[in-house]
Amino acid sequence: MKKSLFTAFAILALTLVSCNSGNNNPETPDPERKHIDAGVSEFSWHADASQNGTNSFHLTLIEDLVDRNGYSVHVEFNAATTDPTGEYVIGNGAAGTMLKGSYNDETLYGTYIVILDGGSYTETPEILDGSDCKLSIERMGENFVITFVNDKYEFKASCEARVTNEAFPSEPMEATNFAAKFGMGRALYYGDFYGHGVSDEYLIDFEGDNYASIDLYAPLNSPDNAIPDGTYTISPTGAPGTITPGSYERGYFDPSFIYIAIGGQTISTVWYMYSGSLTFENVDGVYHVTGSVISACGSQITIDYSGPIDVESYL
Repeated sequence: MKKSLFTAFAILALTLVSCNSGNNNPETPDPERKHIDAGVSEFSWHADASQNGTNSFHLTLIEDLVDRNGYSVHVEFNAATTDPTGEYVIGNGAAGTMLKGSYNDETLYGTYIVILDGGSYTETPEILDGSDCKLSIERMGENFVITFVNDKYEFKASCEARVTNEAFPSEPMEATNFAAKFGMGRALYYGDFYGHGVSDEYLIDFEGDNYASIDLYAPLNSPDNAIPDGTYTISPTGAPGTITPGSYERGYFDPSFIYIAIGGQTISTVWYMYSGSLTFENVDGVYHVTGSVISACGSQITIDYSGPIDVESYL
């Protein structure tokens, strides 16, 4: 495989759960409601999974985390930002809403409640499809305080205010701004490797205090020993004048991305290039690479490199 790929460790915590609808106001104290002190077995971010400009989260609260017994509620909800704090009701997928529950082909989706015995549910899931349920997520110091209520149940839980990044593993959810520092550059020229007939590809590696792998596309019939001058915009099209956005699939990072080069090889934190542009200018063999990129979680990274980029032909 021609790409620069690095294995990463991704933690997946999945638990089955469910939820029921009713007509009572969840704000009104109800002596008949079952109160459950729960723990959080899953709290994960899935980027814009619905492709509607919102941030998708999965949350699982369970009564007995150790033996996985008792009641458990699973909620899929959408927020306006990567900060999940707020109030949520059942809706149509917009920010501030929870996804209705469904049960198809023995697979549970959306929001629902189940009774668990050692991790297996013991009865038919109670599917949430009404407007009586409410989810509240607050920050209290360094913790999230989470409350889920409907006419029959009230779940309460507290957990460290961190969310697992399932969409872009190893990238911090908290946005930050920094300048990436590189000491050298090299590239492989692949030409029209895929036979698209529109662009030639270069895979560029920058090394130094940071490491970057950049998948860049130049016009067709570009030189095999130099990267053409121009401004390259991050885009998934593979068209001339573009840089492929970073992604993660099957345990591997795909260019384009930046990480802190601890010990030269160890990957601790990755920033996936998601938008922005870089300008390349070659003056007598010295490249000037400038620009800024926005990562998948909103970090802004500036790049200002001056030095050689040794380009070799892969063909």
